[in-house]
Amino acid sequence: MIPKWIPRAVSIVWSAGAVFGLFAGPPLLLKALVMVALLANVIIFVVSNSTRVGSLFWTLNTFVGWVVPSFFVMLDEVLRTAKPGDPDDVLAKIDKIGWAGNFMMNVGDVKGALVDNELKKYKPKVAVELGAHLGYSTVRFSRLLERGTKLYSVDPEPIGHAVKAALVAFAGLQDRVVPVYDYSDKFMHAMADRNEKIDFLFIDHVKEIYLKDLQLALSLGLLKPGAVVMADNVLFPGAPDYKEFVLLDPRFETTVHSTFVEYSTTTKDEVLVSIYKGE
Repeated sequence: MIPKWIPRAVSIVWSAGAVFGLFAGPPLLLKALVMVALLANVIIFVVSNSTRVGSLFWTLNTFVGWVVPSFFVMLDEVLRTAKPGDPDDVLAKIDKIGWAGNFMMNVGDVKGALVDNELKKYKPKVAVELGAHLGYSTVRFSRLLERGTKLYSVDPEPIGHAVKAALVAFAGLQDRVVPVYDYSDKFMHAMADRNEKIDFLFIDHVKEIYLKDLQLALSLGLLKPGAVVMADNVLFPGAPDYKEFVLLDPRFETTVHSTFVEYSTTTKDEVLVSIYKGE
């Protein structure tokens, strides 16, 4: 049995190298570092986390995602052409790439506007996103938070974590974002230990554990009465057990928004907005 710290250490080292290549390395070095980092991340998730629900699916999904060069084009485009300190310009540059036909696992501008509306309406003091990928949603959500509030951005994937940090810093939003490099369940247990409560929860990670994580948040007493819980991709790829739960549980008042998958006008999707009424 390989100790868990070995693949994690390999992954972190090579992921750091890949990010260095993104900023400073020549194209050949960039490609080499990215591919090695990619393989290291496959090792970490298969070897260290083979018992986690959905981990193999998540690993394969990450593998496919990072092979697509549009992600690296995205970061390069933002750093070269977007206005530093302007989150809206950062988002516009990324959306332009997505609508040009490049595969992007972001919430996107259309579904993102649904989240914007809820953030503006409820003005949360403590927001949490479970699953951040490359940081598009982190920038989108945190730009609407008032100073003194915070967004916990939770994701265990090292390359995405590093790219997210670069985007957040470029957009000038570091003071509102708390990056969390960990799994959602561990983060929520730590939050409960600190006796923190959640005003706004956005779920967009492994679809098979949407419901599990919501139930964990409930059992730990993390949700304030009146808290907003949103979930993306409920129809595609789909989280039917989660949808059934929030529609039937009397503690929630749920609205289903019928829309389309990010940067698509043909593939249908749903975003759910659930207001927690308390026990």
